[in-house]
Amino acid sequence: VSQSRYVSIGDWVTIKVEGVLVKFLPVGRTQNAKVNFLPNSLKLILGLIRFRKKVAVAVKDSLVNVHRIEIGFALLVLFFERPILFLHNSRLQLTSSLSGSRWKYFPILIKFLEFFVLRNVKVVVFLSRKEYERLKNIAAPNFHIQTWYNSIIFHNRRKLLNGNLHLLWVGRLEVEKNPLLIIDIAEELQRRSIQFHLTLS
Repeated sequence: VSQSRYVSIGDWVTIKVEGVLVKFLPVGRTQNAKVNFLPNSLKLILGLIRFRKKVAVAVKDSLVNVHRIEIGFALLVLFFERPILFLHNSRLQLTSSLSGSRWKYFPILIKFLEFFVLRNVKVVVFLSRKEYERLKNIAAPNFHIQTWYNSIIFHNRRKLLNGNLHLLWVGRLEVEKNPLLIIDIAEELQRRSIQFHLTLS
């Protein structure tokens, strides 16, 4: 799905990502999260259905990876493609009472989708050690990896701004994003008498 108003839905375009030209097929349009009625993942699935002929040509004999259970399910059912699943989040967090996800209203459905997808994808790559331990025995061939970062884009700034350490939190303030972690870090810095400035974005 695309946020741009200037791309045509259902038509291939070439976009530049970090200097690399990439073919992109927008199948839906997204808006600001505050005014989104439909979840973006559902918009993507509806777009896959609407433009399934074009998508089928693109995914045939290709190495496809997905990062959401429901998108993996759509690929398996619509295109009979077995993608590689990179599992970032936890179903248990998504369905908790504190979750901001709409999946908390459909816990039985997401549990079924999780089981079906984990058993049928090519490989599952777990980014959470906890989820790996919980699901490794029911998943397709799987392994756990540490979350990584690109040192060319993100790097430590050794120079402190205005003499203070600056902390920046970027993310939704929801339980699955663990925003309390930055508060714990701030408390630890305060305990050590380290001056800092915290920005929540």
